[in-house]
Amino acid sequence: MVRAKILSFIPTAEYYFTKGVKAYNRRDFHKAKKYFLLALQLEPGEPMITCQLAVLYTEIGEYQQSNRLLHSILEEL
Repeated sequence: MVRAKILSFIPTAEYYFTKGVKAYNRRDFHKAKKYFLLALQLEPGEPMITCQLAVLYTEIGEYQQSNRLLHSILEEL
């Protein structure tokens, strides 16, 4: 009898950030936003994730969200 090994996979903020960048480069902004938000939930103090999400918000026309994130980077991070 062959036993299967089960490997656990716990995605990190870096994993989601990388997927978000790939989606952004494909101009799949909906997926990119989803992945950046997941990355930000896992690492809320990471300015690179916050900055990339602000860039994405600018790209999709959500300027207030983008400005809010950029101000939070300057003031808190």
